[in-house]
Amino acid sequence: AVYSSNRSAAFAKLQQWQFSLGDADEAARLSPQWYKAHLRIATAYLGQGHAEHAYKTYLHASDLPQGYQEAMKECVHALWQIPRLESPLAKQRLTRFDQDKSKPKG
Repeated sequence: AVYSSNRSAAFAKLQQWQFSLGDADEAARLSPQWYKAHLRIATAYLGQGHAEHAYKTYLHASDLPQGYQEAMKECVHALWQIPRLESPLAKQRLTRFDQDKSKPKG
């Protein structure tokens, strides 16, 4: 798990988010209670622009043993990106709101 986690961090430094996420998922699969693997997953999500998923993953990591401090510190980055409405989920919501406003009421 440590090897996959470290490799995930290296890919994140190179902004190779898909590879980073793949290795982070592998680290979490090998050691599901290790908070750092979940931090790596969240970082990869954030790099891909999925701030909501990253935020939820950081919160999950904060519930794991010894993960609270570091997860909460990193969670702030994801939280500040959500209001920008740039994530795929936010764009999907905005599109749906636009579609709904043109529908007849009642």
